[in-house]
Amino acid sequence: GAASTPRAKSNKEPRKRGEKAATKTAAGADAISAATDEKLVSKPAHGVDETIAAWARKRTSTPGYSAAKKALEALWAEVEANTTVKHSQLVKVEGILPPTVADAALAQFEAVEDWDIAQASNDAGSRSYGAGTTRHTYGVSDGSGDPATAACIAALTAHMEALLPGVKAAFQASRYSRGHFIEPHDDVALKDFDGQTYRRAIACILYMNKGWGQSMGGTFVDHHGGVELIPGFNTLVAFRVPRLHEVTPVTTDRFRHTIFGWFYLPYTRQAARNRKKRKKQRAKKSS
Repeated sequence: GAASTPRAKSNKEPRKRGEKAATKTAAGADAISAATDEKLVSKPAHGVDETIAAWARKRTSTPGYSAAKKALEALWAEVEANTTVKHSQLVKVEGILPPTVADAALAQFEAVEDWDIAQASNDAGSRSYGAGTTRHTYGVSDGSGDPATAACIAALTAHMEALLPGVKAAFQASRYSRGHFIEPHDDVALKDFDGQTYRRAIACILYMNKGWGQSMGGTFVDHHGGVELIPGFNTLVAFRVPRLHEVTPVTTDRFRHTIFGWFYLPYTRQAARNRKKRKKQRAKKSS
C-alpha cells in the first residue's frame, strides 16, 4: 500500500501555540511543550523570510547535500538498471541544508497555524493508483494562503528535487502531532505527469525537528532492514520503492515536521505486470 499522495486537503487542524504537554515521562522528554519546541529554534537575526529568500536565489550547497546527491544518484542507477530492491540500502545523510536555512525553515513551519489533515479517505487520486490503500493521519501543507510559508516550502522542495535533476518528482511539507501515524506500507503508487503515468521509484524524507527523542513516537521503522530511525534535525532518509516501513504514532504534544516525497520513473507494461503479480501474492498471504 501507499502513503498519502501529495495534495491531500481537508479537515483543518489548527495549531495550538504554546500548548503544554499533558504528561511527563520518567526521562522528561514529553515534558517539552510546543512552546519549548519553539525555543529550540534559532531564528536568524535578519529574519526568517529574508534568510529563506536569500538562500533560494542561490541555493548554496553543503557537504551533506553533496553526499546525499551522490547517494541518490547511486540509488537511481539501481532503478535504471532494474536491479532487485531486496538488497538496496537505506540512505541517511545529515546536514542537508545550511544551518541558518534549516533554522529558518523550522521557525517558518512552527509559525504555521493551519495544516490540512491527510487520511486514506481524502487521498488525492484513484485507488487503482494507490490512493486510500494505507491507514494514516498527519498534517500537510503547500503554504497556500501564506506567501512566506509557500516560498519556504517551494525553496525546500526545489532543493530536494535538484538531488536528481531531470527526474520527475513531487514533494510537500508535513506535520505530525499527537496520535498521527502511518501504518506499515511499501510506498507503491502511481502518478500522472503531463498525461503519462509514472511510478514511485525513490522515497525521500527531510526531517526538520530538534531534540526529538524515541519516547515521543514518530519513529521511522524500516521493516525491510530491521532498523528504527529517530527523526534527526536537517537529516535526509531515502530508499528505493517498494520498501516496507511505517511511522509510529506520535506520543508528545510537540510537532514533527518533514519535507517528503518521491522521485518517479515511467510506468511500463512490465511494471504493470509486476504490480499485478505483487497484488495477487499479497491477496494469497492475507487469505
